[in-house]
Amino acid sequence: MVLLDAKKGCKKIFSPYLRNEFKRILLKIFILKIIKKKKIYSYALIKEIIAYKNFNHFISEDEVKNDVYNAIASLEKEGYIKVSSKKDHIKYYEVTEKGSNALNEINKNFKETWQRMRRIIK
Repeated sequence: MVLLDAKKGCKKIFSPYLRNEFKRILLKIFILKIIKKKKIYSYALIKEIIAYKNFNHFISEDEVKNDVYNAIASLEKEGYIKVSSKKDHIKYYEVTEKGSNALNEINKNFKETWQRMRRIIK
């Protein structure tokens, strides 16, 4: 079982289902991070994720294109992001207070959580 392989990316996490769940979580966190920095529309968000060099170890360009819209819908439904404005039928998103708090909590507790996960899977 390989969790992360620097050369091949997110290769295997127990099963394809868990691998996909892991990628979805990472994608949502990354989307929150980007949207917290600036208001952005979905296509620009996709381009930014694809351009980010380290993220392509976890998810392919095709997967980004397919999964970003679902992640945005989920984050919006859960109240982590919201539409801040519409220009020419293009929705610009911003992080809500709930989303900002969640991202801060992730940043605060990431190291401890990662260490616990490593102990669990050893």
